[in-house]
Amino acid sequence: MKAPRQPSRLIVSLTIALCLSTLAAFSQNALIGKWADRDHKDKQVEIVLLNGKLVGRDHNGKLVFKDLVFDTKTNLYNGVLLNPDKEGETFKISISLLSVTEFTFKVKKYFFSKSFTFIRAN
Repeated sequence: MKAPRQPSRLIVSLTIALCLSTLAAFSQNALIGKWADRDHKDKQVEIVLLNGKLVGRDHNGKLVFKDLVFDTKTNLYNGVLLNPDKEGETFKISISLLSVTEFTFKVKKYFFSKSFTFIRAN
């Protein structure tokens, strides 16, 4: 009687790589959709994938988030907020996906930071 054949290391390695890339793609795409500020429902943003990075536009189509990329080490999306009220002013942001229906983003500028929570919009 022959011993059961063990899977080759190559097959195991390829399977692991495929699983990890699928998780990264899922994480990158988890923010795609329409979102509203939890405290100010009239402030909405739609996040889409553009050239491999996530961007967000307000209800007027104005770019407000750019260069959002998921960091698998920190489980955060890092990118840039373009101040919709002041042309040319930018802030570094990090977004934490709390659930499939809620995220929080933190805005940083020098020593100051502020957090905002968004929920999925219909």
